Amino acid sequence: MVQYVNAFSCAKDNVNEDFIINFMQNLPVIQKDGVQDDLAIEPVTSVIMGKSIVTKLVKALEELLEEQMAEDEDSLPQDGDSLQKE
Repeated sequence: MVQYVNAFSCAKDNVNEDFIINFMQNLPVIQKDGVQDDLAIEPVTSVIMGKSIVTKLVKALEELLEEQMAEDEDSLPQDGDSLQKE
């Protein structure tokens, strides 16, 4: 099952061997009159991971982010490129 999250928090144990990540959703609170006046934080799930898997997760996320940033850079106009279509 896939869950959407737009917030998280992290913590570790005292000996730095286990890490916990709490995934959450920040949701608008809509009043009866239709006005949004606050945000509610709803927990989605929590995971506890050992240090070795956390290290692998961090590396995998960094690699994905670097790839995406490189793709984004490639799509930007380079020096001397025209921003207007002719």
